[in-house]
Amino acid sequence: MIRSYWDALRVHDDVLVHDDTDRGFAISSGTVAFVESRADSNGVTVRITDDDGSIHMVQPKRLAVHLDVRDSRRDCWRCGVRPSGSG
Repeated sequence: MIRSYWDALRVHDDVLVHDDTDRGFAISSGTVAFVESRADSNGVTVRITDDDGSIHMVQPKRLAVHLDVRDSRRDCWRCGVRPSGSG
């Protein structure tokens, strides 16, 4: 996500987050839970609810996040290397 979009995120915004620790760069839907305003670049915490209903909070890297809108993954290299049929 480009920095201006990242710094414009607000609590309750819907986002998609890649798991950089997963070989297939799994992607999850999430909601911005906290935003810490900083001079250089904001800190963002995202709430992700898994299929089993468990909730966890992540602080993703800026470049591992998309806005949850149509065509937001078009230019993402992580989405480009994900195996076919995986989300």
